[in-house]
Amino acid sequence: MKLKYKTIIIALCSAAVLLGITYGIFYWVFYGYVDTAQRNQTGKDFEMVETIIEKEKENLNSILKDWSYWDDTYNFINNRNQDYVKVNLNQETLENLSLNMMLFVNQAGEVVGYGDFGLTDEKAAELVEKITQNNFYTGILTDDEDAKTNLMILDGQPYLIAAGRVNNSSRNAVSNGSMVMVKIFDDQIVYIEDLTGVHVELNEAGSTVTIPENQIFKREFDGRPYLTASRLQLDGYGEETIMMTISRVEENYAFVKNQFNLFMVSFVVLLLLILSVDYFIVDRYFLKRIEKLIAFTKEVGLKRDTTLSIEMDGKDELKTLAVSTNQMLQEIDQANQNIKMMDERYRLIMEATNDGYLDIWISG
Repeated sequence: MKLKYKTIIIALCSAAVLLGITYGIFYWVFYGYVDTAQRNQTGKDFEMVETIIEKEKENLNSILKDWSYWDDTYNFINNRNQDYVKVNLNQETLENLSLNMMLFVNQAGEVVGYGDFGLTDEKAAELVEKITQNNFYTGILTDDEDAKTNLMILDGQPYLIAAGRVNNSSRNAVSNGSMVMVKIFDDQIVYIEDLTGVHVELNEAGSTVTIPENQIFKREFDGRPYLTASRLQLDGYGEETIMMTISRVEENYAFVKNQFNLFMVSFVVLLLLILSVDYFIVDRYFLKRIEKLIAFTKEVGLKRDTTLSIEMDGKDELKTLAVSTNQMLQEIDQANQNIKMMDERYRLIMEATNDGYLDIWISG
């Protein structure tokens, strides 16, 4: 293989190695940064959403305490005063409180008062049955915490359900029952999305569901790329049965990714340009001069003319090699001249003496 081709192959291989290493380093640094930034952003998104949900729980819990620690509520559970029902368990009250249901239960677990707003009769009945079956009004309460609000998923619908033990305003009587406030969480989800800029989904998770920590997926909504992550949340019983999924538009790093790709393309073009310039320089100042030396030695060999010489510009090793070649040819030519002179002398001597000689070559 010619030296020229070897040079080209070595240069291309070196360029490929350099390009691969450069791409690997930049890819690792850039996408490592992007991956870390996306995970950090996702973690902050979860924190924001969870903080807002906790605030909503606190607000509903505060409303619940105002009602459960009220003498009129305490007396209603005892005597089931219908005036209390007319004044308080109506749509206007529920709408003002942004509630969808209020439920009053005595110590025996019997529903003594009930009102709903924004629910169909079928949905309201189903919800009351669900709350009663799951014992939300006492099952999530403890002696240290007699009023509590939790996020619950019932039949695929997220709710805030607040439960509290009823007592008088002085809180010095024996509780005679419990009350439950129910709030559909859809409006709060819309509020969270508007506030945080992330899409939020709350679903019921199976008991065997496991979610890898910090795992981010990519998916599309309405033709736009989103980064999606999920995290399990505790329900009112302290079990991770709620799966929160948040999605954010993947626009933050699109420009940077495009710049990265543009940089790599520019780097490849620049590398090819440098290789072309380097090849031109090597070819002109080295390869062509080497080819000139090779052509000269071939000419000497074909013509068997040791009087030839080569001119080589420059002050490098190739120049030195050309000078050495010329000197070598001069010495060979001088040696040939000496040999011719000796042959001529021997011929003259033999002719003058009329002698002869016998040359015997004995091979062993």
